[in-house]
Amino acid sequence: MEPKENQSELFPGATETGAGVRVKRYARRKAVRQLWDILWPDSIRAVQVAAACVSFEEFVTRLPGEMTQTSLQTRGRAVTTILSRFFADLTVDTLPCRVWRTWNDPALLEAVMGPLLLQSEPLLGRLVAERLHPIPPGSMLPLDFFRQYGDEVGGRNAINVSKRCAGAMRNLGWIARVRGRSVRVQPRIDPTAVLLLLHREYAPTPRIVDLEEVAAGSLWKHLGFASVQELRGCIESFVDRGLVARFVQVDRLDQFTTRYSLDELLERGLRA
Repeated sequence: MEPKENQSELFPGATETGAGVRVKRYARRKAVRQLWDILWPDSIRAVQVAAACVSFEEFVTRLPGEMTQTSLQTRGRAVTTILSRFFADLTVDTLPCRVWRTWNDPALLEAVMGPLLLQSEPLLGRLVAERLHPIPPGSMLPLDFFRQYGDEVGGRNAINVSKRCAGAMRNLGWIARVRGRSVRVQPRIDPTAVLLLLHREYAPTPRIVDLEEVAAGSLWKHLGFASVQELRGCIESFVDRGLVARFVQVDRLDQFTTRYSLDELLERGLRA
């Protein structure tokens, strides 16, 4: 293994500007149907490191030394990938970082980061929303399920895309291996992650949200709900616990009114 002391040669300017350049370069690669390694354990570790840092500059200085890759070049690509997915705003006050600081709960952190990964990587988000979500849990997937998807969306990168998609779905709890075959399983739904991500996406500050607006998006699918009715039941449970102000039907439209801002949920440490 190369000594980690030498990693400063690969990251000579661990500044917000330098990190921003790497994020933009990665964004361009994603636009040409590229999908890098999923790096799930490294991504979780990166968030935990960032949560302990006082500035983004400190974080990007420390991050390379926390990566598990042996070569500096591979480690540098991993850093760029993780920054693009979870730190595109160049801050250590992202939602996952704040979740870790507030609750120090590994399961909750993963439940928040999973849908954010699907949002940041369109190829993964579409795979879940359009291909896996409609398949009933317990169903055996066709042997060529991921290969076909890779051929459709990956272009010249089809083989790598298909392998990385399959790996991501295992990491996020959407498939399991049973007797050498991939089986669609039901991912675990964490109510607190649902509460936080709904506020982040639709109501960072208190407001009225149309359930139809939520149903039109992909977040509820990425969270693992089988139907909008199941999501509705979850939101109604938030009302029962005082976490959401009310859920009503107005002119045949289901609407819920949030009680707290996202910041308040985090500052008060409110869990569902």
